[in-house]
Amino acid sequence: MRNHILVTGATRGIGRSVVTRLLREGYDVSFTWVSSDAAVADIQAQAHQFGGTVYPYQCDLTDTNQTQQLAEALLQGPTLNGIIYCATTTFTPTYAADLTAQDWKGPLNINLVSPFILCSQLGLSLGDNGVIITVSSPNATVCQEGMSTYAASKAALESFSRVLARELGPAGIRVNVVRPGPTMTDGFMAQVPDEGVIDELSIATPLGRIAQPDDVADAIFSLLGPDTRWVSGDVMNVSGGLF
Repeated sequence: MRNHILVTGATRGIGRSVVTRLLREGYDVSFTWVSSDAAVADIQAQAHQFGGTVYPYQCDLTDTNQTQQLAEALLQGPTLNGIIYCATTTFTPTYAADLTAQDWKGPLNINLVSPFILCSQLGLSLGDNGVIITVSSPNATVCQEGMSTYAASKAALESFSRVLARELGPAGIRVNVVRPGPTMTDGFMAQVPDEGVIDELSIATPLGRIAQPDDVADAIFSLLGPDTRWVSGDVMNVSGGLF
């Protein structure tokens, strides 16, 4: 029987690479998407190539009503063995004094409230040996100017994940956090002012470059299998030594 994993934020960046690795390794995948029909078609074609099955769910995870509907649909679908929460949102760094309370809604919803809804409502249905992995950011601890909404929501995601590891541990379910460093995704590139920043980050990174999405996806995949059966409530930095 094939394992079945839910991946959010699956049509681009790290989430897209995670889906590819899962399909290549013989998993079936449920995934969320928002607007890219072409990306959905590409994932479906890839599933056919590897002999797997995918289940696309259109859902804007900044809208918690849609997330609740997604949770209910997933509970009625094929049994899940794991959740990999990659979804996040791009943002423009903005000083706290220039933010309004409304500016916090989107980042908090997608980085905290939606993973809470999915993981709390689906967690126990994963059964023994179930796995939950949430994707955070070094900004959860390395706080920079203009990053308050992103940093605070990612820090809260990490705390929630570690609490969830304790709550679900007695059921044999592991919960871990992956904290990628700078990664060459569309979202990252949209926020880089010029290529000089990438050069500086590459020089500062002990391994001499910044990550490709596959680098992070492979680290995430390593947390799914039996070799990491004693790893739970932990935070894995995947930054090439930068953080």
